[in-house]
Amino acid sequence: WQGQLLCQLAQHGSQILVQPADFYHQCHRARLLPQNYEELKTNSIDYQRTVLLNMALEHGITSTLVPQCIQQWADGEFTEQGCSLSFLLNWAWNRVISIKQTWDVTCEMLYDWSGHHVDSRTDWQLESLTQSLSNMKQIFSSLIAQSSPTTERGEVEMELRQDVVSILLLHFNVVRWCVSFSLLPEIDEISDAQPGLFPFPINSLREKYTKKRAELCSMKGIVKDLNLLLIDDFLDCQGSHIKKMWKTLGGNGLYPPPSMQAVANMYLIEEVSTEVKHAVTLYLLQDLAALTKNESGEAIIASFIQRFMLSPGLVHQVQ
Repeated sequence: WQGQLLCQLAQHGSQILVQPADFYHQCHRARLLPQNYEELKTNSIDYQRTVLLNMALEHGITSTLVPQCIQQWADGEFTEQGCSLSFLLNWAWNRVISIKQTWDVTCEMLYDWSGHHVDSRTDWQLESLTQSLSNMKQIFSSLIAQSSPTTERGEVEMELRQDVVSILLLHFNVVRWCVSFSLLPEIDEISDAQPGLFPFPINSLREKYTKKRAELCSMKGIVKDLNLLLIDDFLDCQGSHIKKMWKTLGGNGLYPPPSMQAVANMYLIEEVSTEVKHAVTLYLLQDLAALTKNESGEAIIASFIQRFMLSPGLVHQVQ
């Protein structure tokens, strides 16, 4: 029965959502509604539409349903009933906000330095949220490609929201990649070793770069007004965004970042290009590999380059 209802929604969802009450209650009886079902709101048609769209997202059928809705609702025929592109856009954006809020709560244990391993339920939650956000990115792409915003402002707004979703999705994927190589959850180098977790060597890194800066400081008289440490010069060229964010997480504003969380959160900075973010991360991974001096460090670097499709030119520059 559940499969039949989902198939109906995928095939005829644009019509079902115009008058959703009967289908909504069928889904309720079939136990398809999400866990946050609220009895008091069931009389609201907008609420029923929202729940059915959330259900479609959860079961991976929005790629069929949403383009269908855009095509059927674009001419305004069902606007009076509440089915419009504006409704879809508001639902999609609210869903992105909800996904991000759930993600933040789920990731708390990654950054609390407790050294607890990620259990299978948390891992599944991270995967599910990433897939949902990936689907939301496709939805925004469909809204931009298939609809015609009535104003230039409306088009810009949709493109900005799509950009935000793309930034969030990259952040999600970076966090999941870090988890897959045990770079997260966080554990510091002075805590008792936890098998399978990587202690972030912040003290060793800071000592290394403090020494380097001291050695180069004497050369300031030879080359004035220039950062002789290339990573410092590189970060200065990106403005203050990365440094400010690292400071909020316990850093001093200089390389190295104070934690893997600081690396992951760097990917949330809109003003910094993806290429720059990848370059800083790759630079750090090379430092970590040099400190650990084992084959796993090189394997992590190779995986990062492959997973995020870094160009040979970027890799060569960083090296």
